[in-house]
Amino acid sequence: MTNSPLALLQKLASRGTTVAAGAAAPAASGAGSAAGLDFASLVSKAKAGQAVSDLPVTVSPRSGVELSPEQLQRLGAAADKAAAAGLQTALILIDGKSLTLDVHKRQVTGAAQPTQQAITGIDGVVAVPDAGQEELGQEPHLLPLPRNGYDNSSLLSVLAAQQNGEATN
Repeated sequence: MTNSPLALLQKLASRGTTVAAGAAAPAASGAGSAAGLDFASLVSKAKAGQAVSDLPVTVSPRSGVELSPEQLQRLGAAADKAAAAGLQTALILIDGKSLTLDVHKRQVTGAAQPTQQAITGIDGVVAVPDAGQEELGQEPHLLPLPRNGYDNSSLLSVLAAQQNGEATN
């Protein structure tokens, strides 16, 4: 028996999955509600980078980085923001430190050396607000990086013109 995509989404929504816990919970009242949220609002929150997973961030023992539990909690919000943006490896700026984060593993892999001229292998930068700033409505700020020149509109227009056989200056 084959389920249609709509039927699968309805089954998922009826399970009452919460964003905060990331696990299935019985639906409260009404079909498709999860603590007052329906599936569509969960998707829109995830797209906006507002979904909170409450999943922990760990520090690799080989990283040489030491962080407080409070810093790890703030890193969790930054990891959620990076994951929502589709990043794989992020440079995290927190309390004057520059850290590399494996977003999928949610693990700090090392400290970025400020003496390096270029930091490679990252998809984006997330600036974490100082402690106490989250209560004032500030949240981690994402600064995506260009993707190897593919976002260069001038280059794309020249390549498109060549593909269409048009002359370029």
